[in-house]
Amino acid sequence: MIDENASWFQIVKAHLLTLVGITILSLAAYELVAWNLIVLPSNTLPINVLGIALSVFIGFRNNTAYDRYWEARKLWGNLTNSSRTYGRQVVTFVNPPHYASAEAVLAIHAWKDEMINGMIAYIQALRCSLHDEEPWDDLAGLLPESVISRLQRQRNVPSSILNWLGRRAVEATQNGWLDELRLQRIDSTFNDFANYQGGCERIKKTTIPAYFSLFTYYVVRVYCFVVPFALVESMGIFTAFAGVGFGTVFLLLDGIGRLIEHPFRQGPITLPLTSIALSIEIGLRQTLDPLHSCDEVRPDRTSFRPVTLTEVPTTFASREPKT
Repeated sequence: MIDENASWFQIVKAHLLTLVGITILSLAAYELVAWNLIVLPSNTLPINVLGIALSVFIGFRNNTAYDRYWEARKLWGNLTNSSRTYGRQVVTFVNPPHYASAEAVLAIHAWKDEMINGMIAYIQALRCSLHDEEPWDDLAGLLPESVISRLQRQRNVPSSILNWLGRRAVEATQNGWLDELRLQRIDSTFNDFANYQGGCERIKKTTIPAYFSLFTYYVVRVYCFVVPFALVESMGIFTAFAGVGFGTVFLLLDGIGRLIEHPFRQGPITLPLTSIALSIEIGLRQTLDPLHSCDEVRPDRTSFRPVTLTEVPTTFASREPKT
C-alpha cells in the first residue's frame, strides 16, 4: 500500500532497485548468458497491446479518482461560500430596534456570537470527522461545556451541531428577534450545509471498487517486469535507462491515482482541509468584527467564549418606541 503522506519520489523509490535489478537481469541474460528463452522479441505484439490497454485503464482509473478529488474540492468550496452567506444572515437579519434596552442589545450580540461560534465548531467537527480525528480539542471554547458533553454521546457530531444551531435559530424567533421569513432563509442555509456534508461523507465512505485497484497494482508491476526483456534485443545497454524510465512512469501514475482517490486523507496532494477550515473560521470571525486579526483565531479561543441565551435577557424592553 502507498503511504498517503508520500511524495512522488517516495511512491516509486521502493521499486527503483527492483526495476534496476530487472534491467540488469535482462542485460545479463542477453549479453552474457545468451539466455534467449526469456528475452522477448522487440516487436512482440502482446507486450505492445498490454502497454496500450494498461495505459487506457490507468487513465480511466485516474480520471475517476480525480473526479472524486475535484468533487470534494467543490463541496468544500460550497461550504466556504455558504459559511459567508450564513455569517451575513446572522449579522444582518437580527438587529435590535432603536428603542431596545441595553440589556436586549447585549443579548442579541451574545446570540450572534453564539451562532458564529457554533458554525465554526460545525466546520471544525466536519473536518475532524473526515480526517478520522477526535474534535473535542477544536470545539473547546467554541461551544458551551454542556453542549460538548451531549455531543460526546452522538455518533455524527457535525449533524448534531447543525441541529443545535437550528434550535437556537428557532429560539431567536420565539423571542421575537427573528421573523419567520428570515428563519426560513437561515434554515435553507442549514439545508445546504447538510447536503454538502452528505456529499463529503459519500465520497469518504464509497471508494473506488477494490478490483480496479488490485488489477492496476499487479498488472503494472508485471508489465514493468516484462518490458526490459522486450527492449534488450533492440536497445542493448540502454535498456537500463528505458526500463527504469517506463517503469517509473507507470508506477508514478498508479501511485498518484491511489493517493487522490482518497481526497480527505492527510497528505501532500490531498485536500488541505485544515487550511480551508481555518480560512472559513477567519471569515466568520471577521463577519462579526471586520477589524478582527487573523492571528487571534488560533491557538487561543478564550476571548470568544460563547454566551447562551439563558445567560442574558430574552425580550426587548417594554418601553414604547419614540415617535
